[in-house]
Amino acid sequence: MSNPTLNRYFKEVLGISPKQCFKALRFKTALKNYRANGSYDLYDELGYTDFSHFVKEAKNLANTTPSEL
Repeated sequence: MSNPTLNRYFKEVLGISPKQCFKALRFKTALKNYRANGSYDLYDELGYTDFSHFVKEAKNLANTTPSEL
C-alpha cells in the first residue's frame, strides 16, 4: 500500500491525518505528564524542538496556553 493511499484511508476512518493524530497524542502525553508531575520538562523528549514549539501546539490543539490548562 502506498503512503498516499494509507493516508487517505487513515483520514477516511479517523477524520484526521496521521500527522494530526501524532500531534494530538504527543500533546495528550505531555499534558498527562504535567498533571502527574506538575512540569512540562519532558517536552523535548516528546519531540518538541523547544518550549515555544510546545506552547504553539498547545494553542493550536487546545485553543489555550499551557499555563491556562
